[in-house]
Amino acid sequence: TNEMVQHANGLKQVLTEFLAFCGDAKLVAHNAQFDIPWLLTSVIRHQLPLKASSICCTLKWAKTKEEGKRSLGALSKKYGIGHDSAHRALADAVVTKSLFLIYEKDADETPIEPLDRYMEMSHKIVKKHPNFLQP
Repeated sequence: TNEMVQHANGLKQVLTEFLAFCGDAKLVAHNAQFDIPWLLTSVIRHQLPLKASSICCTLKWAKTKEEGKRSLGALSKKYGIGHDSAHRALADAVVTKSLFLIYEKDADETPIEPLDRYMEMSHKIVKKHPNFLQP
């Protein structure tokens, strides 16, 4: 709600802190095709340095494992991961991390993609909407 973010820091400051926290670590997302372009578009618009260069998408991983239902909610139930606040950023991040660790434990290799795969889409968005800049 507006009240929840009324006194929050601006996007540029939060992104700067987030990128410093991530460093050059691989990013993990569930449905990277949706989330990563949002992140990259904001990074481009604010002209921030991005050290991370790879991504692991747990949704794609679930597809390769032929999981029947692939939503975070369904996978959290299947693997007994608590998910009390579905669709809230922190709760979804915790479930995604747990799912990644479960998959990684039994994997021969982790499916990693270059972050650049999503960069072209983000540059197109910025080019199409150059004046859309969030504080």
